[in-house]
Amino acid sequence: MRHELRGLVAPAALIVGAAALMLLGIDAQALGVLLAGLWAIWAIRRGVRRHRPEDERPWWLWASGVAAVLVAAVFGELGGPVGRTLQLALDAVGYLCGISAATILVRRRRLIGSGRAVGLEALVIVGALGTALWVFVLVPFLSADGRTVAEVTEMVAFSALSLGLTVQVARLAIGPGVRNRSYYLLAMTALAALSADVFTALAASRPESLLLEQTLLLMPTIGVAGLGMSALDPSMVRVTEADPVPEPEMTSKRFVALAGATLTPPTLLVIAEDEVRSLTTTVVVATWALLSILVLARLLDLLKRQSRQAVLDKAHGDA
Repeated sequence: MRHELRGLVAPAALIVGAAALMLLGIDAQALGVLLAGLWAIWAIRRGVRRHRPEDERPWWLWASGVAAVLVAAVFGELGGPVGRTLQLALDAVGYLCGISAATILVRRRRLIGSGRAVGLEALVIVGALGTALWVFVLVPFLSADGRTVAEVTEMVAFSALSLGLTVQVARLAIGPGVRNRSYYLLAMTALAALSADVFTALAASRPESLLLEQTLLLMPTIGVAGLGMSALDPSMVRVTEADPVPEPEMTSKRFVALAGATLTPPTLLVIAEDEVRSLTTTVVVATWALLSILVLARLLDLLKRQSRQAVLDKAHGDA
């Protein structure tokens, strides 16, 4: 118990320290993100060389993604159309590095035959989150007056990248594989990254909110520092290992999660404002139908597996 509590000291101190930077202003927070990012790249390099994981690719991809985002921030400070274009391109590279690293982890951690079930469940959950993002963030942003084609394209493209990353994170969260301290630090990083995407979208629709801007800068600081701590932890060598457990069963928690995700679209139609509802009904209803089909596919997959298992048990009984 004491060992587990000691393991929480560093993440807790990180979150408190990052939150304390909010009191010092935007410039201090921006500097904190830069320093945390540089430290994370160093920590990944040191952790990989010290612990020698069996597959180094995810770690180098994460380091490359952090580097791309840091350089993008520098180009963003330069301003101008060229600087803005380079910033967006490098931010996209950072997303793609994160998605690629998470995809490698998913493939290495899963057992043969477990990918379909986990993939279907992840799509259902992320589909529900994406619908909420569409109703509460994207539609208000896209329907606002004065939006340029470039702004709309940027918001849609990065929302798609964010959802792609969310799918892989969800597959890691509900799929098989070893869960240790390094894994949970990675989970903290993923949560911070996804939270940053949400706050980015909210800040774009409410540019006058200082609190949103400060919270937006808080998330990357926590995320990249958590990534560095995950790389330095000795348990990082086992993050890419598959856990020898059977394909995930349809537990009560999974059933509740799937049911809640399926009921999310109609719930959103009920609670959305009239103006937003008129603009989103078609998309939300189509998403509801798609999520229902995915849930039925998951249940059909479960029934097929149970049928095969019953046949095998009968064959062993007859033998």
